[in-house]
Amino acid sequence: FVAWPVIVWECTFPLAFTSPDMALAMTTAGVGFHAGTAAVIKLNNFLFAFPATYPAVIACAGLLA
Repeated sequence: FVAWPVIVWECTFPLAFTSPDMALAMTTAGVGFHAGTAAVIKLNNFLFAFPATYPAVIACAGLLA
């Protein structure tokens, strides 16, 4: 039950490169997911390490659109 939304989000993540708005929506969902995961399993650096590439995704989406 919990894994399916994550799988769907990961499979649809290339849609983030279709527009800057979509990139912002997808990365916001990703930050929310990583914040929730960091809070539940109490990993200190998890929240900062994994979303570190999201600014590059937003920048690339802006260049491609």
